[in-house]
Amino acid sequence: MSSDVKGIWPGNLDTNVGNAPDDIWMSEVAGKSKKDASVSPNDGIMKDATVQKYIKGMKEAFGTWKTDTIAGRIAHAQAVIDGVTTEAKLPSLPIISDADLDPRSKLTIENAVFDSRNWRMIVRADLLARPSLSAADAASLAGTIFHETRHSEQEFNILRYVEPSGWRYGGITAPASVVKLARANPLSSDSAIGIQAKTMYENMYGLGSARRTQILRELSSSTQGYNQTVQRYGAASSQAMFSRSTMMSSHDAYQAFPEESDAFSAGNKIINQWKR
Repeated sequence: MSSDVKGIWPGNLDTNVGNAPDDIWMSEVAGKSKKDASVSPNDGIMKDATVQKYIKGMKEAFGTWKTDTIAGRIAHAQAVIDGVTTEAKLPSLPIISDADLDPRSKLTIENAVFDSRNWRMIVRADLLARPSLSAADAASLAGTIFHETRHSEQEFNILRYVEPSGWRYGGITAPASVVKLARANPLSSDSAIGIQAKTMYENMYGLGSARRTQILRELSSSTQGYNQTVQRYGAASSQAMFSRSTMMSSHDAYQAFPEESDAFSAGNKIINQWKR
């Protein structure tokens, strides 16, 4: 995974080999907010009012899932995201299916990714092609989409971050229009969100980037290893249990990244409030 793409592995939407096991999101990830590095559980798009509007909108969007085409499903979700980004004064965030990508660029172990280079969200085609969504799947997909939207907000805040000596966004590739909007809305380095942005910048592009890249490689390798083990020996086998432990160790390290802890908190907030 390149430094300018943020992805989300877990999800009970995943049932195919090449993806994390289908119980991770709802059981082992949901509620793990102790490592949350966000400024506040209610900052930015995580404000309670924004979350409630988002949930209401996504429930309406998913309400016609069975009769919608895939393009229609994307369009309905896009309308909800457009409302979130407009209200938060963020750059627009187009949603596309990875079916539109070159075969070499298709998602393998991720449910969705935020691609900052092209400033878009990419969702796995097979998730969008499901004929129906259970209540749990709907909550998980809504959480995934919100998670990736939070990543776009994080990156935008990094682009807005400015120190007395000048702008600080080296290592980030983003469209010129996004950079222009960020520079028109600078974020002070001594503000709470500015400090958060610097912390995330250092982990993704600065001093912590090498370790981050290594952990992401380990997570990818251990997830693929787990799926291969399950396919060969079965999920209840001792081999699979051991492989799962290795994978979850990598996943815990991945989730501890400040940007991931924050984004998981965002996704979990949607899931936890979905049934209310």
